Amino acid sequence: MSAVSAFLLRRRGRGWHWTDVVTWIWLISGVFLMFGPAVWLVFSSFAGGPCRIPAVLPALCHRAGSGAGIRQAVAAL
Repeated sequence: MSAVSAFLLRRRGRGWHWTDVVTWIWLISGVFLMFGPAVWLVFSSFAGGPCRIPAVLPALCHRAGSGAGIRQAVAAL
């Protein structure tokens, strides 16, 4: 692991430049934005209790219209 960290954190005798910090923040935030929803999905699947999709789905889809058709479809499940 020291070879990998030495490769990623090498500075060639110089200190950290502000562009290095911005690059690392950009990369870490990109990884979080890519894998955050997948991790949330996996962890939420282990949550106990009843299914909350009928309670959440109309709240997420109410901008598309009245949502009456969506509520009826969810109620039929």
